[in-house]
Amino acid sequence: MTTILRSPAAKHGPGVSTSAAVFIVVLGIAGAVLLPVATIPIVLLGVLATYRYAPQALAVATMLTVAALFAWTNAGKGIMGDWGWYVQHYQVLEYTPFSEYIGARIGAVTAEANEPVYYLVADALAKATGANVAVLAIVITLITYITIGTAVFIAVLSVTDKRVAVIAAVTVGMMMGLTFTLSTQLVRQEMAAAFIGLSLVLVAKRRLAIAIPVGLIAVLTHNSALIPAAGVAAAWLIGRGVKHVLIRWVLIGGIFYGLGRLYLTRIGFEYTGQNDGSISTAVIALDVVIFVAFATLLRQQQHRDPIAHFVLMAVPSFYGFVLGVASQPLPLLRMYFYVEVLRALMLAFIVVFLMKARWSALLGILAIAVGFIYVELRIAQSPFHFDLTMIQIITQSPFLGP
Repeated sequence: MTTILRSPAAKHGPGVSTSAAVFIVVLGIAGAVLLPVATIPIVLLGVLATYRYAPQALAVATMLTVAALFAWTNAGKGIMGDWGWYVQHYQVLEYTPFSEYIGARIGAVTAEANEPVYYLVADALAKATGANVAVLAIVITLITYITIGTAVFIAVLSVTDKRVAVIAAVTVGMMMGLTFTLSTQLVRQEMAAAFIGLSLVLVAKRRLAIAIPVGLIAVLTHNSALIPAAGVAAAWLIGRGVKHVLIRWVLIGGIFYGLGRLYLTRIGFEYTGQNDGSISTAVIALDVVIFVAFATLLRQQQHRDPIAHFVLMAVPSFYGFVLGVASQPLPLLRMYFYVEVLRALMLAFIVVFLMKARWSALLGILAIAVGFIYVELRIAQSPFHFDLTMIQIITQSPFLGP
């Protein structure tokens, strides 16, 4: 006779007692009632974690949750700075045929025909919603963050299927990558940067049939995206012909540094003395630390991930051009947006690499907390007004108040 040994769990049923299960359910219901914005996504992610295709489902759900929080926050942003002229143009589009609008100078800005992507979106929304500004803010925020979020979660899923790691890496990459407070300020360039990030990841996965049109959309959103698009192409082409990593770095970096210097002498002189802002030393130092951490951890990985290595090969082209235009504040500011794309992807990979160690769940929670704190600090330090910060939105309660 064969004796089958049963564990206590097998003998008495699930390891969670009935009283504990009731407690968890009651706690979940109480949380959903008192703090619905915070509790509902957490419960949703918890349910998805048990799903057969959990990593993919969790990645998409996390991306949509973060994008929705950003959109909600931007819906209450005050109209000031560059957002002012975007709103002015948006209101004009409500009653103006697009053919008459494009190419016309309104206020201090001309809607250029070679950058039509954003203007087409704004035209459709203006005529459909009566130029509702909150709708514009929500839609362009969702476009930007769903696009960069897709790039991030594709990169994350290429190196891990651990559920907590997926949630943490996607959250951190989206929150600490593109500067949120500028998503409704330098609108077209943030959108273009997001498209460049997605194109870069697709090139790394050899999905050129999709990557090339996405890169073209980036350029048609803001023409400055032509430089990072060329950088992605150079990393791909030179990487196929030159195998030594250091030689590739020197070659690509030298080419794009030279292009940056050429840009200043041929075109950039128009921006001499102009300064719409600056890149703080702290941000540059942070990006250097992120790069060093990423490169160090990447060398320690046993599996060679094509996306992570392609991000590394894109660094000299992106940074090379930035260094080439660094003497002029405005071109530096505009081109540094594309460096933030690399930051988003590098941070996502860093989180995944670190969570391969012990205490991965604790590290994941800490990483998510750092992402939220970073966004809150960005909002607090920005000159723009928001009706509610992200933390205030999450902690809203019909009973406890905002």
